[in-house]
Amino acid sequence: MIVFNNVTKKYGDNVGLINASVHINSGDFVFLVGPSGAGKTTLIRLILALAEPTSGNITCCYDGTDEAISADAR
Repeated sequence: MIVFNNVTKKYGDNVGLINASVHINSGDFVFLVGPSGAGKTTLIRLILALAEPTSGNITCCYDGTDEAISADAR
């Protein structure tokens, strides 16, 4: 399970993702589609913990273990 709760990611003055709230259940198939600059790569980088959110929080649950990434924890 992956849960985004009001996640925003900024790169300096540029915004990669604004207030995204998403709930993806285990076993779901998800397709990211959109124009260039829509935030697809930013969303994937946040899920993989290659980037940290500027605000909001992300919770990932793998095999019953929760891992949280929060902008407030920095």
